[in-house]
Amino acid sequence: MSSPFKRGDFFCTVNPKKVVGKSIAVVQKYRTIGMLSKATHSGVFLDENTVFESQWRVEQNNVWDSYEGVDFLAGRWKGMTDEKFDKAWEELKKLEGKFYPAPRLVMFLLTPMLTQLISPMKYIGLGFFSPIICSEVAGLSQKLCGFPVFDEYMGMMPARVANIIRRDKDVEIIHPKAPLRRLK
Repeated sequence: MSSPFKRGDFFCTVNPKKVVGKSIAVVQKYRTIGMLSKATHSGVFLDENTVFESQWRVEQNNVWDSYEGVDFLAGRWKGMTDEKFDKAWEELKKLEGKFYPAPRLVMFLLTPMLTQLISPMKYIGLGFFSPIICSEVAGLSQKLCGFPVFDEYMGMMPARVANIIRRDKDVEIIHPKAPLRRLK
């Protein structure tokens, strides 16, 4: 089986966890006016089949097991290299195993400016919670690799990540928004 994905690619899809996905959809509806997108989840590829994402925990999952048949949009920054991603992974892997910071969703809705300045889970989560949500994980991965569009990844919602994949001149669309299918 051939996979079109490479390390460092980033993606958007519909969150497979119904409660979290619906919560994100509600928050995103009010936070991203004018950026209509059904995407409620984002992540980054570690290799051609493995994604790094924040669901109930920040974890690695097989893209095909998790998203086959689900609308899936993936892009690749044209400046991505293995060396850049290796450096970024050294920072990203510190998040692995931490719980999803659900209280940040309330912050996104009630105090959107604060989400771009602070992450209280870093301080009140006692180290058990990730300080950032799924789309911020995708954004941080790209920022650490040097993609300047993601310099301000804090407060970023999946709709914004989808918008970058679709419209940024430095992003190649690897998988257009369509149900994910294995290539034979």
